[in-house]
Amino acid sequence: GLFVIRGDHICDWISNWVGKRNHKQFLLLMFWGILYCFSMPFWSFFADSKNLSSIQYSMVMISMILEMVFGTSLIIIFILSMALAMRSQTKIQKMKNQEIINTKSCDESLEEICGKGTKLLWCLPFPAFGKEL
Repeated sequence: GLFVIRGDHICDWISNWVGKRNHKQFLLLMFWGILYCFSMPFWSFFADSKNLSSIQYSMVMISMILEMVFGTSLIIIFILSMALAMRSQTKIQKMKNQEIINTKSCDESLEEICGKGTKLLWCLPFPAFGKEL
C-alpha cells in the first residue's frame, strides 16, 4: 500500500520491492555475498583435511562446489544490476523495453542509488538517504 520511489523490481530474496531507499543495500547484499561465497572455499581448502573422515571431506567438497556455483550466479546478477544502475535504468524499464535517454554520468547515476556522501562509504551498509528523500 506504499508508493515505491524509483522502483527497480520485486526481489524474491528479500520479499520486498527494491527501490530508491533499499537499492544500495540490495547491491551490497550481492557484493558481500560474492566475497563470502568465494572466501569460504579458500578457507576450506586450507583446513586440516588429515583429521576429516571421508564423509566429512566429501561434504566439504560438495559445499565448496555449491558455494562456487552460487557465487558465480551472484556475480552475473551483480554485473547486470550494476550495468543498469550505471545507465540510470531500472529492471522494470528494461522489461518494458522503454528507451531511456540518459544524460547522467555513471557517478551521477550511482549517487542516485548510493547517496551523495563519500564514495569510500558506498561499500558499507549505511543508509544512503535520510527520512526525507
